[in-house]
Amino acid sequence: MAKSVVSSVVQTIGRLLSDEVKFLWGVEGKVKHLQEDLKLIWGFLMDVDARQEHEQAVGVWSNNSNTLPMMPRTS
Repeated sequence: MAKSVVSSVVQTIGRLLSDEVKFLWGVEGKVKHLQEDLKLIWGFLMDVDARQEHEQAVGVWSNNSNTLPMMPRTS
């Protein structure tokens, strides 16, 4: 009786661990893709910040874009 219970628990834990590994393996690629997207967005926002000093239209757009997240300035 105890042997079958232990065997069942071991099999269940094995399946759960296998599922978790598959899940985490997929997450790694998604996180890297998200990091690349965020770097692109950051670069775009830095360009907008630099351009708004020289181009009035960009400055107006930047000031009116309430949906943009606030990013810390690096300089």
